[in-house]
Amino acid sequence: MKNIACLFAIVVLLSACDLPPDVVGQMSTGELQSQATVERDDFRKMTTVSGIRVAPDDALGVDFQLMASKSDGSDVVAYSIGMRSNRSYSESWAFWSEAFDQDGNKLPVAYQSSQVEDNASVEEIIGFVVTRAWLDHAATLPVKVRVDGRSCQQILPFSPNYIQAFLAKVDAAIPSAPASVSAPAPVSAPAPVSAPAPVSTPAPAAGTQTAGQYKMGVPIEVYNQIAADAARNLPGNYSGQVTLIKQQCDAYVQLHPTSTPASP
Repeated sequence: MKNIACLFAIVVLLSACDLPPDVVGQMSTGELQSQATVERDDFRKMTTVSGIRVAPDDALGVDFQLMASKSDGSDVVAYSIGMRSNRSYSESWAFWSEAFDQDGNKLPVAYQSSQVEDNASVEEIIGFVVTRAWLDHAATLPVKVRVDGRSCQQILPFSPNYIQAFLAKVDAAIPSAPASVSAPAPVSAPAPVSAPAPVSTPAPAAGTQTAGQYKMGVPIEVYNQIAADAARNLPGNYSGQVTLIKQQCDAYVQLHPTSTPASP
């Protein structure tokens, strides 16, 4: 226990260093929260909160962290996972492109950049969008995110205490954060196209015949029956209903040529 306390004291002193996941997992939320940073840009009028950088045990030159930012003129808090990799010349580019969590959810890319260092190594930075709801859920159990590149993959493990501490820091630095969600608004579905409606016409006077008694070459009452059958057999498929109605009307005309109104 004494050794752990000493380790935590060293961690606090070296807050700028990347920490391995097992060390992060043993730290208290208070310690992790105290090491998260808050930056204020008075020119851009933006507040940014950054969690401590975590370095996976299985990859040299890779680290990741949670970030949140909010502009003064917006009610939205943007949350993201930022990952940085530094690969040698022989390893070449990773070409990181997408990420998935352990539940199969694809995380949208938020930002991406790359550069070649003086020693010919290549640095790549990529960020992925997450929502407050996603973080609240991840704060209750360990979560892993896999980042995919062209020829490599990287697992990013998140411990609940790390996410809890990050969210506590965000809520303290950005009071409106809990009410702000970075998830995109749901897209409204287009209004459905109405199915072809049966045609109704006023009853003709006795002994008269009008062109309005026919539609698509068939009597109105026949058309109405065909349209009703198409709607019943192809519910929701309005283009299919139109095609079926035309086919049925053409077939009726071929079987009943004498019922077709004379051409003007």
